[in-house]
Amino acid sequence: MNLRQLRYFVAIADAGSFTSAALVLHVAQSALSRHMKLLEDTLGGELFERGTRGVVLTESGQALLTEARMVLARVEDIRTDISAMHGEVRGTVKLAMPSSLSHLLCVPMVQHFFDVMPGITLQLSEGTSQDLLGRIRDATIDVGIVTECPPDKYLNIEVLGHEPLVLMGLACDPLMQNRTMVEPALLPTLPLIMANGVKVMLGELSSAVKPVVYVETITIAKALIFAGRGYAVVPASSACNSTASDSFAARPITGMQLTRMVVTSAGRPVGRATREVIRYLRQNAEKYMGGSTA
Repeated sequence: MNLRQLRYFVAIADAGSFTSAALVLHVAQSALSRHMKLLEDTLGGELFERGTRGVVLTESGQALLTEARMVLARVEDIRTDISAMHGEVRGTVKLAMPSSLSHLLCVPMVQHFFDVMPGITLQLSEGTSQDLLGRIRDATIDVGIVTECPPDKYLNIEVLGHEPLVLMGLACDPLMQNRTMVEPALLPTLPLIMANGVKVMLGELSSAVKPVVYVETITIAKALIFAGRGYAVVPASSACNSTASDSFAARPITGMQLTRMVVTSAGRPVGRATREVIRYLRQNAEKYMGGSTA
């Protein structure tokens, strides 16, 4: 088994066929087939189920894919770390986060690394906490910002900070005008638009709260609020780009907050470029989340 075979294997798994992978890799399809046959012989079993529409990973192939991504990512970490010893920090860092943070975090973060560490290239994406944890385990991202991650021996988990939950509604609504804070006991009486993942953070109130709808993005929540369909319970960062509008207002919910965490894979040493990204997140967590850092 060698690195070329692992790269070819991952490319075929991602593309779903030998033909598509050959085009991406600029390698003859016959060469790919030969390398995969050698890899299967080395491992003692088939990695692909071949069909007329492409290939599907076998159980062994699924297991190898996770390990292969980890190995290739670690090789890239070694390369960039050694290169950094002879000059500026270089490397690509794949960072994913909830959409509630991305509108606040992405622009200043990209500007910072462009100005201060131009050798670091960021690949930014969004996703739910559950999605991001899976992508970290699969080594398809290097760092994830998630919410309320339980202990996991396969993950390195660090508390980044605590963020208030807020009730967002129309600025002209008397309920929003007459309060600076919202008591949790009020929530079960309201037509709520609930961000996915927030309900579990309501504790004992979760069984009493009956949302009219669950949403993934603040854009959907805003549209529903504007249409008069209710109020949204969201992280404070979600409301930051909304409260600037005269149409919306947000009020903190007394005693309610969520915990943001930065997560990496426990099975993969963290490279220098990734460490610089995590350092930036630690230093700037408070301004992005509207809460206090841990």
